Amino acid sequence: MDDLPKLADNGHNWATYGSCILHAIEDEGLMGLLLGSETQPIHPAQLNG
Repeated sequence: MDDLPKLADNGHNWATYGSCILHAIEDEGLMGLLLGSETQPIHPAQLNG
């Protein structure tokens, strides 16, 4: 993810930036979290047992 572009201050590269961000999210397997079809994992310290 180090090669992601930065969003320009004036937003002129929004289309490219947004597309790259969505591809990175998908590549990391996080799209379900973004779409709400998956829930955030429970931190191990919060598990009983």
